Amino acid sequence: MSKNNAYFSVTPLGVSYDAKRLRQAFHRSCDGVLSVETDSGGNLVSVEFDDKSVTPQMLRDCLTSLGYTVDRARMEYNL
Repeated sequence: MSKNNAYFSVTPLGVSYDAKRLRQAFHRSCDGVLSVETDSGGNLVSVEFDDKSVTPQMLRDCLTSLGYTVDRARMEYNL
């Protein structure tokens, strides 16, 4: 398993979407997600993931399906 990190700058939902619910929804929607963190404003979502199970595009699609608009993304691969 290879642990990698993805950082998404997002436009949050119109209604406050708490971090715990976001993590739960993300884990249900995307296999291979190891952890999910958000900043206090909900504008940055950090995802630790296994690249053998999920791709960065799949992570972006998960965020979009949860109602977020992804403005920017940055990946860090641990070799």
